[in-house]
Amino acid sequence: MEFITDIGLLLIRIGTGLLFFARGILSILGGSERWSQLGSRMAYLDVHSAFAFWGFLTAFLMACGGVFLLVGLRLRPVTVVLGCLCFLSLATQAGQEVGIIHIAYSLPALFILAGLFCTGAGPLSVDTYLANRNKQP
Repeated sequence: MEFITDIGLLLIRIGTGLLFFARGILSILGGSERWSQLGSRMAYLDVHSAFAFWGFLTAFLMACGGVFLLVGLRLRPVTVVLGCLCFLSLATQAGQEVGIIHIAYSLPALFILAGLFCTGAGPLSVDTYLANRNKQP
């Protein structure tokens, strides 16, 4: 039964990682207009310049974070970074008073990331492989 639980955690990591990776890559490929659109959310944090830089950084973090989730590498720090991005997305969408359909990505992703933070990467991950490799004589 323990193996099934490990497989379930792996599938959650893979699915969530692919979603973040795809969203990040599509944003990177969207070019400077997409980056500026993403970065404009920084205005809610009272940052009113370099929107393209902040947008590219967001897209880059989502793509790299997705890959790290996928393979289970440095899972807890990655979930904190991606969780902050999701929280910022939720906060800006709440400030715009958009409908529930617009938060349909960020809110569930935030809960999934919180769950992954609590459980860790699991035994089927690069983190576990590296930890076990270093213990062997």
